[in-house]
Amino acid sequence: MERLFSLAAKEYETHPERSNRYVQIALKISARTRVRMPRQLKSFVCKSCGCYLSASGRRVRLREGILVTTCSSCGKQMRRPYG
Repeated sequence: MERLFSLAAKEYETHPERSNRYVQIALKISARTRVRMPRQLKSFVCKSCGCYLSASGRRVRLREGILVTTCSSCGKQMRRPYG
């Protein structure tokens, strides 16, 4: 899974659809083998549309102990506590 995410990060600028496909393959591997995806990798996947969230593909805001990540393709907001 880590290899697929590194490929997705490398390919995002030139081929964003290819990087989204790499993420979909990693999600399928995770589900098929019943292995949890690491938290640091999970933060790069949109929970709504399943696309790869690069630094340019997401907006991150901090609000009162909550990290709010907004996907640029679907507009879904994901909230996680921090600190």
